[in-house]
Amino acid sequence: VCSYLAKYPEVDVMYGDGKIVNEDDEVIGVFNSGSVDLRRWLYHGQINIFQPSTFFRRSVLSDIGLLDDNLHYNMDTDYWIRMALKKLNTQHVRKPLANLRWHQAAKTYNILPQHRKLHLKILRKYDRLPYVYYFIRHIFLVEVKKLIFGNKKIFKKQQNIEGQKIFTED
Repeated sequence: VCSYLAKYPEVDVMYGDGKIVNEDDEVIGVFNSGSVDLRRWLYHGQINIFQPSTFFRRSVLSDIGLLDDNLHYNMDTDYWIRMALKKLNTQHVRKPLANLRWHQAAKTYNILPQHRKLHLKILRKYDRLPYVYYFIRHIFLVEVKKLIFGNKKIFKKQQNIEGQKIFTED
């Protein structure tokens, strides 16, 4: 990380991919980060940056400030949005830079069902509440899929070269 940032002084933020490990240090999945896409983040609620693999310069704190601790579960989402709005030079390093330990006591493990509610809190903060769009998207993506697929899983597991699980949509 340090050598990358030293080699590319124009880069404000670098982020990579990551591995998801269980309580026994077994790799149970991988997270392949995507590109910075503010529209997707705001309107779809899909953050595609692996937070533990994100590193930024001290100057970023001067540019966009500290984390908003009022957003207990969405501090990182808010920070990515602020970085994107400032148009910071952000680069994706396409390799695992960190692990995320996934277990029942983890902070975000039990809040996944509340994701929409937490995302609306972020949208309110930026005065970007596309209620109609968000409602229609919810109806289409959640309710229509239930009608079509029932309780059938629409994600399938695939094995990558290293034998790690990657989840993809059918």
